[in-house]
Amino acid sequence: MTGPMLDRFVAAAMAYAMDIRLSASELASIGKIEDSYSKLGIIGNDIEDYEKEIRSFEHSQAEGGQILNMVQMQADETGCSVAAAKRVLWVLCREWELEHLELVAEREANPEGCSDTLRVYLKGLEYILGGNEVWSRYTQRYHQTS
Repeated sequence: MTGPMLDRFVAAAMAYAMDIRLSASELASIGKIEDSYSKLGIIGNDIEDYEKEIRSFEHSQAEGGQILNMVQMQADETGCSVAAAKRVLWVLCREWELEHLELVAEREANPEGCSDTLRVYLKGLEYILGGNEVWSRYTQRYHQTS
């Protein structure tokens, strides 16, 4: 399970653990927010686990294989270094984060209302994004010291 499926699973697990039950109309109204959440999680992981993916790729020596990572794609598309690609992607993530917060604020200000349960769910997504970023930066899974 990777990418948006994993992010949807994490969001669903959070909702289950917090006993959050959203109506079908509430879920339908936050599709863009959930897409934004998924995008931020995926790109953050790609930035931080790039070296691990390179090590795995080099170790496997898979014939015809290629790295499917946004850092590599950014470097290839722009001709910049991997370090520069990471910096550009972090800036892009900060911009997308602001857009994400704007989407949340718009939904919370919706004239049709925003239940307290939905507000808690949206705040939970924000906490997951922050936690994912911190974990990704410091986990030994991505950053081996040896």
